[in-house]
Amino acid sequence: MRDRPIRVGIIDSGVNEAHSHVGRIAGGVRIAVGVDGCLQPLTDYTDRLGHGTAIAGIIRAKLPAAELYAIKVFDDHLRTFPSVVAAGIGWAIDHDLDLINVSLGVADERYRSLFQAACDAAEAKGSLIVAAQSPRQERCWPASLANVFGVKAGDCSADEWRYHPEDVVPLSAHGYPRPLDVRQPRRNLRGNSFAAAHVTGFIGQILQRWPEADRDFVIRRLAIGSSRDNERLR
Repeated sequence: MRDRPIRVGIIDSGVNEAHSHVGRIAGGVRIAVGVDGCLQPLTDYTDRLGHGTAIAGIIRAKLPAAELYAIKVFDDHLRTFPSVVAAGIGWAIDHDLDLINVSLGVADERYRSLFQAACDAAEAKGSLIVAAQSPRQERCWPASLANVFGVKAGDCSADEWRYHPEDVVPLSAHGYPRPLDVRQPRRNLRGNSFAAAHVTGFIGQILQRWPEADRDFVIRRLAIGSSRDNERLR
């Protein structure tokens, strides 16, 4: 078993530590674009949208002891620049995070090399990246890259996943956040980003049990445990 907590970076809209599904996190950053166009790391990673907090809640449920890090790339809208997301991956690498959860995808081919470089750097450092498929395009970055665990929403319960090695985005999982006791709006509360968070939790559980696991080992465990034929496997 691992002798230290799993460190997970959440590239999204920040995290609200006061939420009952999350609690205290280990730290974080806001990647902002300055007036001069340069990227700036800032200390305020407060979530103003709720999306990143919902993602963190999924991961916290599966990895209660994990150290969570908010990497805020969205502010008041779910829109950002590819360079900001790539910088968020870089921040996670620099802070020795084990898992990097990316809640978005970019379909524009022009940015493939940007994300490939960021994901190659993560792979070289031993960090695993889980990324959501774009809701509009099957092929997107970073989810479609060979060294990334790409995920889309599928017909799964919250404790299941499916592995389709022949697909551009090979993993599918439950596309919903943890339920709340109060009535909640439908906005931002389902889709591929939530499925990616569930898979991040599953991979974290694998890393907890097998601390020396590399990417190939994780893929084998995901294939063994896949419920792709509607059959739960241990």
